[in-house]
Formats: sequence, structure tokens, C-alpha cells
Amino acid sequence: MSDQTASQSQTIDPYEFLQIAPNSDGTITHLHHDPKISPTSDPNLLISVISKDITINQSNDTYVRIFLPRKALDHASSDYHKLPLIVYFHGGGFLFCTASSKMFHEFCSNMANDTQAVVAFVNYRLAP
Repeated sequence: MSDQTASQSQTIDPYEFLQIAPNSDGTITHLHHDPKISPTSDPNLLISVISKDITINQSNDTYVRIFLPRKALDHASSDYHKLPLIVYFHGGGFLFCTASSKMFHEFCSNMANDTQAVVAFVNYRLAP
């Protein structure tokens, strides 16, 4: 019991826990290492999903990354068919990660390929 009580009384630095640093102007700096991936929009690449970023608001760095299964491009124009659309908003508590974060980019690529749907990954502005 004493070990449990001792661990409950420890304080956790919220800035360290969230991997952020406060700035004098009231904003924060993200210290989280987040590997990035560029969109892959070249249709000549032999990949199962093509992705492209479309800007929504440049001043707020908001955009949508579209993931299109390659099979949609392989059909002749006469065989045109509609694909379902999945709109995806990432987690991160409005503090971490973006549409170019490696883990989310790979997740959405796999989802587009596995479901044969267009995935629209909305990248929103993170907390200041």
C-alpha cells in the first residue's frame, strides 16, 4: 500500500508529459519528434495509393491530403464508377501530428487501399 500511495503523490510536469515548451508570448513549441512523409502524386510510381495535398487556408496551414487507390486510375474511362469517400480527422489532442505524419499517412494509405475508397485526411491548425 505504501508504494501505491508514494506513486500517487508524485507530480507530473504537464509540459514534459505533453512534450511542449511554453514561450514568453503565450504560445507553445512542440518538442515531439514527428517523422513526415510527402504526398506521392506521381501516377507513374508503382504504388497502390496515390496522395496529394490540397490547400484549404494557407495562412492557417490547413489542407486536406487526398488518398486515391491506384485501381481507380487503372479503369478505362468507360468503366467509370464512383468510390466511397472517407473523411478522416487525426488524433493528437489538437497539439501533435499532421496529415504528413508518417504513422497517419501510412494508416490512410492502407485504409484507402484496403477499402478501395477515397480518403480525405483533413489537416487542421494545431494549438498555438
